[in-house]
Amino acid sequence: MVAVGVAVGVVVAVAVGVVVAVAVGVGVAVAVTTTYRAKGLGSGLAPFLVGGHMTTFHRRSTLGLAAPNPAKLAARTAEELHDSLGLTIHHTGFGGTLYKPDPIARLRGIQAYHMETLGYGDIAYELAFDADANVYELRDGKYVGAHAYGSKRGGNTPNVYTDGLVYLEDARGWTRGGSIALNWCMDLFGLARQGRHPHLFAHEWWSVTACPQSYLIDVVRFAGGSA
Repeated sequence: MVAVGVAVGVVVAVAVGVVVAVAVGVGVAVAVTTTYRAKGLGSGLAPFLVGGHMTTFHRRSTLGLAAPNPAKLAARTAEELHDSLGLTIHHTGFGGTLYKPDPIARLRGIQAYHMETLGYGDIAYELAFDADANVYELRDGKYVGAHAYGSKRGGNTPNVYTDGLVYLEDARGWTRGGSIALNWCMDLFGLARQGRHPHLFAHEWWSVTACPQSYLIDVVRFAGGSA
């Protein structure tokens, strides 16, 4: 294992050979990625340590998701990738028709709903995380997302300039594991964006919606985000 200090000062343990874009020490650049999709970080990813707590990253290939439909996906431009603002936070709802105790089964159900009912080219979000400090790789970040529409702010900016991050909430609400996983997702954004720290947005900042739950809006605000 190799210890790497990310831009926000959190120590991350990575498998030897993983390619990262990260500020180390006084800012020496180490490699570059174009998307924070795990494929862009290399293979053989090990569980990550954040603040002494384990965060497990699940690559898309392990989730049993359907293949995306390229005909319904639009690639982001180089400018859109470079100028990405941060992460837009969503919730899945607890107890609804798409709720399943198994988070992977839930993600499969959400993807099926997005593709088969809503006509999307893939699941809408780039990443998911849960109350047990798991992070899941979803939509490839090189494509424009489908997770939020800027009806309150004008245009399709959220999908183009932010990545969708969904919390697979359950009856426990917000947990320490959720906080650890959210911090890891923010660090992962920095790895792929030349060390830039992401700004957090609540879905309701962009759109007329009840998403996310009020406690997640509090989390976004506590982190200095927009909600």
